[in-house]
Amino acid sequence: MITARDVELRAGARLLLTGVSFTVSPGDRIGLVGRNGAGKTTLMTALAGQSGPTAGDIVRTGPVGFLAQDSRAADPAVTVTDRILSARGLDTALRTLREAEAALAAATGAPELDRAMRAYAHAEAAFQAGGGYAAEAEAARISAGLGLPERVLGRPVGALSGGQKRRVELARILFAGTDRTLLLDEPTNHLDADSLA
Repeated sequence: MITARDVELRAGARLLLTGVSFTVSPGDRIGLVGRNGAGKTTLMTALAGQSGPTAGDIVRTGPVGFLAQDSRAADPAVTVTDRILSARGLDTALRTLREAEAALAAATGAPELDRAMRAYAHAEAAFQAGGGYAAEAEAARISAGLGLPERVLGRPVGALSGGQKRRVELARILFAGTDRTLLLDEPTNHLDADSLA
C-alpha cells in the first residue's frame, strides 16, 4: 500500500504537482495519463522511493516493485538469469554454490576435500533455502512468458536489445513475488503483443 499526503513535486524550479493526496490499496489498478513532461515519471520514482517529494509525505507499506522507463539499472556484465535471481538474493547464493563446486573439484588431499565438502554443503543449503533449482525454473518460466528465449538466459544483460532488457527487468519484478505493489512506468514500451498478453 502507498499513501501520499499533500505531496509537492518539482523538476528543478518547475512545479509539477502540489497538494496531491491519495492512497493505493491492495488490488487497486491505477493508470497515470498526461502529456510528456507533466511529471508522471517523477511521481512514479517518488512513489517507488527512488526520490523524495519536495514537500509532503509518501509512505510505503510493504515491498514495492518498480519498472522504470530506463532499463540501465543492471550491471551489463551480469547474466540474465543472475539478474532475475537477484530479486530474491539468489544470484549470490548461486554464485557461492558455483564457487564451492569449483573448490570441491580442485581439492587435493583429505583436509582440503573435507573443507570443500563442508563449504559445498553450506552453500547448497543456503541456495535451497532460497528456492534453489525450482526458483531457477520459475525464473526461466517467467522469462519465457515474457518472450525471452531460453538461449538469452546465460547471456550478459549488456548484450541484449532495449526491449529484451525491459523484459528482463519486468521478469525480475515478477520473480520477486506477488505480495508487492507494482509500479510500471510505461510498461508496454518495447514489448510485442505476446509479451503484453
